[in-house]
Amino acid sequence: MATCIPPPDAIRTFRKLAEKYNWRVQSVESTRLVHRFVVIAPISSLTPTIGLRLTSGPFRDLEMHAWSAVPGSSGAIQNVEIIAPASNAQLERDLIVVWASKIEKKPWRWTFGERSRIGFFLPEFRKSKKVFQKMGFDITRKSKWPQPKIEAEQRLKNAAILEDE
Repeated sequence: MATCIPPPDAIRTFRKLAEKYNWRVQSVESTRLVHRFVVIAPISSLTPTIGLRLTSGPFRDLEMHAWSAVPGSSGAIQNVEIIAPASNAQLERDLIVVWASKIEKKPWRWTFGERSRIGFFLPEFRKSKKVFQKMGFDITRKSKWPQPKIEAEQRLKNAAILEDE
């Protein structure tokens, strides 16, 4: 999913969340194929990603990867991807919701300057809003941030306790 959060900040927040629940993590670095449009021709290239893999807890082997890609001539869109083995989909959703609520700014809200550099009418902006709206976030302009997600945090805490037993 596209976000306005730089990859180091996204991974740092995920690491803090893992530390809060006493889950062990492992750093992961890889590359990702991205596409850029120059004039009218698409160009493919590899971009480095940073990430974390959870090695303990209820989300064992879940990975979060983050990277930046330049879709046009300037400005980068930051992306975050969660790779999860088959497990409890509701808990995975709760993990993403709690992670997003711990970030310092709304992950779907780019500034005017960021949107202008990247390309004001790219579909990633709208897609990002829809993803976070489906997760239960109030994406209106006037909404307060951070939005507490108490129910999701409680389910994560319960899952962490059950895993420890």
